[in-house]
Amino acid sequence: AYRATVPDRAMVDRAVAMAAERWRVLEPRLVEHSYVAGDRLTVADIGLGALVHRWHLAPVDRPALPGTSAWYERLSRRPAYAEHVASKVA
Repeated sequence: AYRATVPDRAMVDRAVAMAAERWRVLEPRLVEHSYVAGDRLTVADIGLGALVHRWHLAPVDRPALPGTSAWYERLSRRPAYAEHVASKVA
């Protein structure tokens, strides 16, 4: 049977810091454009869309990334994203 364990806080903090570094790479692009490859949704948004959903679901303190947050909100308003990503990825 599966047995939940309490994560090592230091390990979680390192993982969050590493993930934040990766999102910061994308941040300038999302400040300038609505989507990853420009102003239209592309396969790049689909691929990263599940990851950004998980990032926003995680019960951790995230750095302020306004472009990434706005992009996530745009994705979340799309019916297909809500149905196929947000409702399926936990």
